[in-house]
Amino acid sequence: MKELFKVPPIPGGGASDQQIISWQTNKGNYLAVGTAIAKTVRIYDRHGVLHSDVPTPGGTLGLCWDKDGDNLAIVCDRSTSVILWDSMKGKTTGVETGLKDALCFAMWSRSTAHLAICTVKGNLVIYNHLTTRKIQVLGKHTRKITCGAWSAQNLIALGGEDKTLTISNIEGDTLKMATLRNDPSLIYFSDMKMDERSTTGENTVSCIINKRTLYLYNLNDPDNPVELAFQSRYGTIVSYHWYGDGYIMIGFSAGILIVISTHRKEIGQEVFQSKDHKDTLETVILTTATSKCATAGDNQVKIHDLNDLKIISDVISVDEERLVTDLSWTDNGQLLAAVGSSGAVHVYLTRLPMLGCGHETRVATLTSLRETTILCPAEPERPVVVIPLDVEPTFLALGPFHLAVGFNNTADFYAVGENEVDTECRVVQVGKHEYLGTVVDLHINAEYSAALLLDGRIQLQAISTGAEVPEDRDCKLLPERSGSGRILNLAITSEFLIYSNDSAQLFYFLIDDWTHVNDFRHSCNIVGVYPDALGIRIVIIDDESSGFVYNPVDDQLVPIPSFLATCKNVLWEAYPANRDVFVAYDDRVIVTYSYSRNSIYEPAVELIGRTRHPYGHHPVMLYNGLLTCQIQSGRPVNIHLETHSFKAKIANRELSSEELHKGLKQCLSLRRWSDAWELSVAINDQPSWALFAKTAAVSMEMDLAIRGYRELRDIGTVLSLQDIKDIEDKQLLSGHIAAILGDFNTAQDLLLKSSNPCAALHLRRDLLQWEAALKLAKTLSPDEVPFISKEYAEQLEFTGDYSSALGYYEKGVTNESQHKDHDEVCAMGVARCSIRTGDIREASV
Repeated sequence: MKELFKVPPIPGGGASDQQIISWQTNKGNYLAVGTAIAKTVRIYDRHGVLHSDVPTPGGTLGLCWDKDGDNLAIVCDRSTSVILWDSMKGKTTGVETGLKDALCFAMWSRSTAHLAICTVKGNLVIYNHLTTRKIQVLGKHTRKITCGAWSAQNLIALGGEDKTLTISNIEGDTLKMATLRNDPSLIYFSDMKMDERSTTGENTVSCIINKRTLYLYNLNDPDNPVELAFQSRYGTIVSYHWYGDGYIMIGFSAGILIVISTHRKEIGQEVFQSKDHKDTLETVILTTATSKCATAGDNQVKIHDLNDLKIISDVISVDEERLVTDLSWTDNGQLLAAVGSSGAVHVYLTRLPMLGCGHETRVATLTSLRETTILCPAEPERPVVVIPLDVEPTFLALGPFHLAVGFNNTADFYAVGENEVDTECRVVQVGKHEYLGTVVDLHINAEYSAALLLDGRIQLQAISTGAEVPEDRDCKLLPERSGSGRILNLAITSEFLIYSNDSAQLFYFLIDDWTHVNDFRHSCNIVGVYPDALGIRIVIIDDESSGFVYNPVDDQLVPIPSFLATCKNVLWEAYPANRDVFVAYDDRVIVTYSYSRNSIYEPAVELIGRTRHPYGHHPVMLYNGLLTCQIQSGRPVNIHLETHSFKAKIANRELSSEELHKGLKQCLSLRRWSDAWELSVAINDQPSWALFAKTAAVSMEMDLAIRGYRELRDIGTVLSLQDIKDIEDKQLLSGHIAAILGDFNTAQDLLLKSSNPCAALHLRRDLLQWEAALKLAKTLSPDEVPFISKEYAEQLEFTGDYSSALGYYEKGVTNESQHKDHDEVCAMGVARCSIRTGDIREASV
């Protein structure tokens, strides 16, 4: 885990156990650092730069941000007022309590702008920051208030040295009170795990009594509180947190971390235990944003996965510190601050925004808050390019020659080229663009950037504004007319800008001609467009969660079978030999598909197989069955798709026959002909060669099909394929192949669409399928009807159906002199069949 920056100790700040830190809630842009001695609070931004130095009248006792992160409340030693620092204006104001009591701590409401201020004499002041109204509640406790918490319903729980627990409303009225055996600490509201789920919100107040026991006070059953004691070898309780469905995580001073359940039937039962640290444990924190928890002890921080606490995902060793005493996490789980025994604060990057993209064989990922890395997983020998950034980006795009990163409505463009002489990459910032609105999505090609703006428009902008770009083609806004619909998504290729709008339309904009060249209307809105590298095939996803492959040449939509209803993205294969393969994925599974473009049948999409999608992996590029993913640390990792396991099978010839056959089927499904040939040679049996040859023929790979049938010693098929392989008419060639493979109905349909439809008639005639031949002959070649009728009559006569044969013999008579021999045969047939049917008069005629 990467250390992002280090905050030095505040001069005169005292020991580390007097350090107080607090991240800005919600936004997480600022870290407030104070000490119990130094008369200052320092505000650092998320990059470690000192933003403000707030002077205070005394040492800091408490720091607390409001729910929006706009105001920081600072409670100082021996002070009767609270300092509020405004993060938007950078200014401070004082909130006088009107009491002479020294303050001990303050806490903001979780849902409103109310601040609860507590004093050492047990008094309470509730301050409304919006109206500046103050409510003084004298004698809430008889001694110093030491801890407290707000509920989601704006109830206030307070505990004090008078050994009492009070529950009050937002007006300060005491609703409930409980007497405790000793001093309380660490109060929280939560929803206790009941047999019947409570509908009144947070129904339980919990606190630690004398650092030894856990006290659970149910607001719906105040007369029966629960107090849980733990084994003495655990030590004292240093921290605890509610999480999940009624579970409590507790850290003990002896280095032990446990989890207990609060369900009525298993209350207090330990469901997990771990010895996290050898000597001591100082604190435990958790974040629901990433489902992680962290423990600090000795000079280490250990991070667990809340979904499986046995998994320790990271261990941070702070080698320059003797002890780590406190931790604080941003709300989004990105930054973790650790206080060391020296008084320094170490900030670690625990989670990065999933910003990554790919182009051809290269990927670009955000590897730090202000750092992007470009690398080529398919060619590891190529240099890795690390680009320091001026801003923390929210969008990123990679093209053939440029990288674009940006924030809000601005984007920086870097030219990334490879120097073939010294194999070092040159990174040059070539420009900075300001768009006309907040950028939601950005795509780039070699010359242009296309930004989808928040208002539903696209701004197409030239990356370079030099003399090589015509003035009238420097920038374009789409749609050109108002009221033409809101644009939902976009993609860009080397030639086209492709986008869809909320009127269910899909547009192709040809950049070279600077005009629209295609407009397709779907049955419902298109919410995702994913073109291949050339833009001639595009996967579209509509708002009914259906997927299709769209061909802009003929507006053909090919449905994608078993398409994921929760599909997150689609990636096309960048490997040149497999351009017809793509993957669709959601949070659980990655599905591999193959689009059959060159086939004797209609274009179709075939589901090849599925691969489990590891948690926290964001796919950015697919190359030769290797799926490159970005993980939360920003580092790219590779996943080998299950549908491409044949690559290992080719290298390992000692596998079983079953494994080799499975690999062959994968290769043929993916149209990996050279790999399929190798596996067929390795297997070398008749069924495998038959499968290879037939698949190649169906895919119109004539040379491969001929080679396959040669291995089968099928001379007839080889000669037939050789006779037709040079036919240029695709429909005619497909029809002949279908006929050779025995699919005669498909063959007829294809031949009828070809430049030689009479071939369908000849096919049925050669198959002795006379009725079908006659039906075709009436349309395609009426002159052939008498001759086909005569041949059909001969077959019927041979089978004994004389009455039917008689009718076809009669239809076969042409009464033309040039067909005298043919007519004589028909006349003799009429005579024979007439005798057979008992019509002697007709026979004599």
